[in-house]
Amino acid sequence: MNSKANIGVGRLGSVCVAITLLAACPRCWAEEPPVYDLIDIAQSSRMRHPKPVTTVLFLRSGEVLITACADGVVRFCNIKKNEIEAEIQAASKGRTCSICLTKDSKTLFAAGDPIIKVLDTQKRDMLWTMEFSKEQSPVMDIAVSPDSKSLAVLFEHSSVLLEARTGKTLFRFDSKESRLRDCVFSNDSKRLMVTSKIATSILDVKAFRIDRSFSCRGTEYPLGIAWSPDDSVIAIGSSNGQVDLWDAQSGEKKHTFIVEGSVPLFVRYMNKDNLLTADDLGNLKAWSVSQKKLLGRQKCASGEITGLQISPDGKRIGVASIDGDVAVYDLIQR
Repeated sequence: MNSKANIGVGRLGSVCVAITLLAACPRCWAEEPPVYDLIDIAQSSRMRHPKPVTTVLFLRSGEVLITACADGVVRFCNIKKNEIEAEIQAASKGRTCSICLTKDSKTLFAAGDPIIKVLDTQKRDMLWTMEFSKEQSPVMDIAVSPDSKSLAVLFEHSSVLLEARTGKTLFRFDSKESRLRDCVFSNDSKRLMVTSKIATSILDVKAFRIDRSFSCRGTEYPLGIAWSPDDSVIAIGSSNGQVDLWDAQSGEKKHTFIVEGSVPLFVRYMNKDNLLTADDLGNLKAWSVSQKKLLGRQKCASGEITGLQISPDGKRIGVASIDGDVAVYDLIQR
């Protein structure tokens, strides 16, 4: 097999580059050839924010990437045309903006102030707002359930479960002991995983109570989190440079991946057997759950990766870095 890297299209004027990296290329991948090849299909100055990007999301079609920036601006970027279709000031300037999408991609929730704006992704305008007390701000993270019925809002020391359609408060959970960080719903919408600096907890959405908690050890704290496609396993990346896989029902640890020399800031399941991590050194790494090993890695940013998302069809990856640069990659399964 040919082991060289094939350089396809390069237009330096618009900084749009397409590069095919063959799996057999030892300079591109560590360890053995990966299950996936990564192809850089769009990296443009028009895909860059003036400040770090905090979230990247794909619309259902996979053709539009939504990015949120630390200056509170949300951009709708057409990947194929390599242009920005719309810009919305979703939060006050200087406030980090957290965003989430309903599964049908029709509704976008954007937070960063005591106000959450609900946006129509097709018309690109605001539908209505949810307002919270200033004592609760800032919003740390938000997540909408896959069934689009519930919206979880994390503040520093409390989490609120809302009815997504109306904004009605269903439950409130206080966590005065530690600062909350991230949240993500299970794929069946029945459970919510929440991280703080001391633990990762799984909450029953219907009762909004903690079913299980995974405590941190020593100075480590949880970072990237993800549910497996069937919700049977949770993956937790931590500050000690490892990703732990836990049985979501029994709480038994199934395996630990060691991310040598870096910290896994984001964890995503590509499918039941493959994990994708993004770290503080700008690397994407692919892991096999069944083989329990690293499949390969690719350098995607010069510094810390601040956003990672896989498109709904599983064919693309959106990667944001701390310098405000955003790149889109095609995932080609061999």
